[in-house]
Amino acid sequence: MKHYAKTVFVPKTEIDRLNRLLDVIYDEEDMEREGVDFDSTLFLRAVKFDDGHEAHVRVCSGQHNLWSEAILFDPDGNEVSCIDDCSYEHIDGDWYFETEDANYTVTITSEYKEKSENAAD
Repeated sequence: MKHYAKTVFVPKTEIDRLNRLLDVIYDEEDMEREGVDFDSTLFLRAVKFDDGHEAHVRVCSGQHNLWSEAILFDPDGNEVSCIDDCSYEHIDGDWYFETEDANYTVTITSEYKEKSENAAD
């Protein structure tokens, strides 16, 4: 099975702000106090893998809360996998996807590391 990996570098101040918001916003009053718009995307990063698949990692707001999620799209733009966990407290770290043919990893970090290259297992 093939494995593809991409690293996304995000400023530490942005990661810290998003992680704090994911941790402290529990209702409409919190959202207003923190200046977060309802039904919006606060963070979105997209990466394209060598086989044409694309992953989006984002932080969204609803009417009363924030959540993080990651979505994997096939080369035709169809959603093939979604990682959605409203209790997820951090945007940074590894987001994993698996299809019948390959595994995909998106790493969100503020630290510069040698870029992960796509490789076959």
